[in-house]
Amino acid sequence: REIAEFVSTLRFGPELGEVMEGEPLGFGLLDTLMATAGFDGLYLRDPLTCEMFTGVPARDFGDGFDGVYYGAGLDSIIVASTRPIEHDGFVPIARFADETEFIASQAGSGTVGIEEHGLACGLFARFQENAIHMADASYVIRRWLELRAVSDLPYYIVAANAALRAIEKATGYIEAHAAGGLTDLDVARAYRRGVDEFFTSNRITLGRSDYFEIIHTGERTLGPAVPAGQPIGAENDTVKFDMGLLVADAFGCVRACSDVAGTYSPLAEIRALEKDLRRQLTDDLIPAIRPGMTGDQAHTHGVEALRLHEAAIKSAGLMPQEASVDGYRRDCGHSLQRQTFVTTTFEPNDQSTVEAGMLGCVEYVLPFGKRAFAVEEAFCVSKAKTMPFTL
Repeated sequence: REIAEFVSTLRFGPELGEVMEGEPLGFGLLDTLMATAGFDGLYLRDPLTCEMFTGVPARDFGDGFDGVYYGAGLDSIIVASTRPIEHDGFVPIARFADETEFIASQAGSGTVGIEEHGLACGLFARFQENAIHMADASYVIRRWLELRAVSDLPYYIVAANAALRAIEKATGYIEAHAAGGLTDLDVARAYRRGVDEFFTSNRITLGRSDYFEIIHTGERTLGPAVPAGQPIGAENDTVKFDMGLLVADAFGCVRACSDVAGTYSPLAEIRALEKDLRRQLTDDLIPAIRPGMTGDQAHTHGVEALRLHEAAIKSAGLMPQEASVDGYRRDCGHSLQRQTFVTTTFEPNDQSTVEAGMLGCVEYVLPFGKRAFAVEEAFCVSKAKTMPFTL
């Protein structure tokens, strides 16, 4: 109820409310993706992925947890563990010598999908030695999580808005204390207080934790950097924020993350540019992103929208005078799941498509000279329209 009340205050509150009332998307969609890719089963070991399949927070699996097996069309999720799992809903079904024997019993001669980044090298080698046919299923898993992300929309709305409001709190803190010897760690603490205030003021009791916190001055670095006790003062032209916040459900399972960005500057022209580019993202680029659009097409639209501000960008010292936005080759956004490992990125030549039900982020990042600038918003793709959920 508290989340619904907050959503009703947003610019597209009624439309977002309708999307939130839709039927949640389950494993049928995953079965289709698996069949298309030729997978008979999946063996998963990444904690957040396993949470998604079991509905149980990873901390409750215990020290003996090995992984989760999902077979297309099966009625049950099978968890491999060297110790009993003391949690409601888990029933012992069989005993095996090791994971190799377990997977062989489930997959037979079929193809088992794995997440390459989540499978230990030793286990991978043992699977190969025992003729278990494996293939990387990272794309299938991520695509499924992206296509069903809309089912967790309330959590994403909370994550994105909490992070953006907290960035505002942190920039206000810099404004008030820049002359007093701040460090980026002080600013990070102000940001976290802003997150807490958002949850408290909206009476939202969901769990949350840090995913990533990027806070740095342009003078320190143009690339992403975490707080490290570096000074922030009136002499700094920019302080860039890029903030990831994880939000968990009442059971403790992570259901969403944020990926939003903003920039603090004492300079009026940079402040005005951030405001204008944020409006460009929410009012132009986001509505233009529709089902079937490729990442390459979204990038092209993003660059054309940026072209309207080329003179202001140069005036703000964020682009060489002789350059043009045609040189903006980095991504200007991406799809989103509970982590920022995604299948569709808004960059040149990306042929993956946006589809209804997806969530994502759009952004402009302009590092130049000693100034680091970023602005980023989040969006939801429904069948009727694509809309921001951070206003």
